[in-house]
Amino acid sequence: MSCASGLKACFGFDDTKVVSSSKKGWSISLAAEKKVQLDVVWEVPPETEEAHVAGPDFAVAKYSKIKPLNAALLDSLIDGYQRTTTLFFGRIVSNPVDLPAFAEPLGYNMTYNAMATGNGNALHRHNSVEIFVALDAPMEIAYGSHGEFKALLQPWDLVACPAEVIHSYKNMGQDGGQILTFLCGKPAITWAPGVVEHARKNGAECDDTGILLTHSTTLTGYRKKVRPTIAKPDVQEMSKSTSLASFDTVATDDTVATESDLKETRAKLEALQGIDANELIVGAGALDKFIYRYGERETRSLKVSSSVGAMRIHWKDLAPDCEYSPEGNDDTLVVVLRGAIKSHGRTYTHLDVLKQPKLVIGGEEGATLLVTRSSLPHNLNFFFDADITA
Repeated sequence: MSCASGLKACFGFDDTKVVSSSKKGWSISLAAEKKVQLDVVWEVPPETEEAHVAGPDFAVAKYSKIKPLNAALLDSLIDGYQRTTTLFFGRIVSNPVDLPAFAEPLGYNMTYNAMATGNGNALHRHNSVEIFVALDAPMEIAYGSHGEFKALLQPWDLVACPAEVIHSYKNMGQDGGQILTFLCGKPAITWAPGVVEHARKNGAECDDTGILLTHSTTLTGYRKKVRPTIAKPDVQEMSKSTSLASFDTVATDDTVATESDLKETRAKLEALQGIDANELIVGAGALDKFIYRYGERETRSLKVSSSVGAMRIHWKDLAPDCEYSPEGNDDTLVVVLRGAIKSHGRTYTHLDVLKQPKLVIGGEEGATLLVTRSSLPHNLNFFFDADITA
């Protein structure tokens, strides 16, 4: 499924059921909630004679069945930063509520983000390396303290942004253009000055670091408490010194939070807490050496490593009926960028994701794959301030 025809067509929006938002150039359809019949993103194909040899860790995420989240991040409540987010692994930064369908992480947080032309995300930085892959539209990467420096990714290009460098992305192509993000380790974020305050003025209920305390499924004023038994502070009455301690004494709506609820809530919030660190100041052209172009795939590929493990990303072009078998014991993730592949008895197409395939075969017209190999620990309890092979 391609997003070239825009957000409505991409996510199955019904023009007769569009709920218009006060946010200019953005709309959300009630029909989008009914797009996907399954409650899970990841599937384990039924065992057949051919699929049985895939191994116990093989699973797939069919792009046609993905259910994107609206307003899943703090900055999506600000004009220019509206987008949908699909979570594959890990967590969504600033969001303690939405959890991945695939519970065990591979050491990184992975999302697809789709947006209208000119939209993107707000300036921010992380304690760990973040990797962006332009999927089906050119993406502008801004970086520097005020986003004053720019780099352009063409579809399938990628960039590795070092820890503590302020950065953002913007869709420079058609409506519905998407970007793939990998954030290694703990999903903590530090927003650029003014972002949290701006989001609060637009109705975001969050703590001082920007972690959302309630989750809005639309931008129209309808607010859904996804977990009504989880405690949260009354943002209208609490002081500006919001902290995790606030969750000891308050509850949601008329529901009395149990000690178990409070413990669960605190754990979810603490899982998103980063460490204090200074911004890494960079100059013009600083990210150029960390940009990897699809056109340079024969000579360059990304490797990021530290004492906790390593992550490598490369492209794989498959001719029709050509086979590819990942070697070694590293975790393998395959994204179909172009064409179709067969793997363990089934066919997969544009933007489908395969976890731990033992064998993939190019379809009738061949295929282009994005292949990620990782030796990171299967948790998110670490920071990945790593060396990037330029």
